[in-house]
Amino acid sequence: MEARVDQAQTVKEFLADHFPQAKERTRRQMVEFGRVRVNDVPVKSLKQKLQPGDVVHIGEKRVVPVPRGIKLLHEDDAMLVIDKAAGLLTSTTPGERRPTVVALMTDYLQQSGKGERVWSVHRLDKDASGLLILAKTESAWRWLKDDFRARRVHKAYTVLVEGRVESATPAHFGGEPPFETIQSFLREDARNRMVSTTEYPADDDEEGDAGAKLAVTRYRVERRGEHYSLLRVETDTGRKNQIRVHLAQIGHPVVGDIEYGTPAARRGEPGPIGRLGLHASELAFAHPRTGERVRFECPAPASFYRAVEARMTKPLRAGAIGRTARSPAHASRRASQLAGAHASRKSKRHVGKRRRPAAPRRSGH
Repeated sequence: MEARVDQAQTVKEFLADHFPQAKERTRRQMVEFGRVRVNDVPVKSLKQKLQPGDVVHIGEKRVVPVPRGIKLLHEDDAMLVIDKAAGLLTSTTPGERRPTVVALMTDYLQQSGKGERVWSVHRLDKDASGLLILAKTESAWRWLKDDFRARRVHKAYTVLVEGRVESATPAHFGGEPPFETIQSFLREDARNRMVSTTEYPADDDEEGDAGAKLAVTRYRVERRGEHYSLLRVETDTGRKNQIRVHLAQIGHPVVGDIEYGTPAARRGEPGPIGRLGLHASELAFAHPRTGERVRFECPAPASFYRAVEARMTKPLRAGAIGRTARSPAHASRRASQLAGAHASRKSKRHVGKRRRPAAPRRSGH
């Protein structure tokens, strides 16, 4: 766009007259990103004065490509929803110099003139892929964080696991089998790895002395192959590495998991898909500006499905999977015991002096 000034005014007033629908921040960014020139000289300030006869040129908005490893699925004035590639960190940690989703998308917004920064609402493991929400304003970030804390956000994952997973509960009338439940307390050990335990926390507070927190994972078999299975996994809690630890606990670790997986995966062998078999495939939540329920889906990579359907030419070593793991049925029974005991302790919290419940009887597995 090019226009000649017909009266003395500031650049700010000129832009307000010619772009009345644009927000003030947008007009400011037009100057900041060098889109506004007066008599072929870049404008440095909205306060710059214009004289009759000056020629103002407004350059086109820059088309900035979305950073590599990120697919932009949705964008509005409050948030971004993206599909993150495996191997990309969500946000930075002290001393970390590798690129992160937050840093890359902040640069993207600034270069394209769409905003100043993004806020990380939740995280995905570096080696996982799938849906992530990023807030574009602090108010949207607070809204979404509150919903995550209150567990009002629905999350579902597509997970490729080792072995042929059999459902403990049969399907009704030929329909889909019900979800199986895994439940335990998770705590972090001295090496920053998560450990699943049936021991009760030392205190009922969220940050109990033992550091163990209740974690609930539900899964359903979607496809079974000769040596791998594809699961739909939903979480009622959002603990660190929760899905990976729980699936390893029942003898079906996530494919390619170098922390909790098979001996071959822990040695760094690539496995059938060359990455961690964990993908965030579904998110549903209330939009931070309108309050309307929104839903996003992102299918897992095709390699997940090919791995299930492929027939292996070399058999797995005997005992490579689930040497000491207990069955899903045992995990479900144990989950019910833990949930009942945990609820009982909560109900007695304010009645006299609390007593530590007797250790649950161990089964013969």
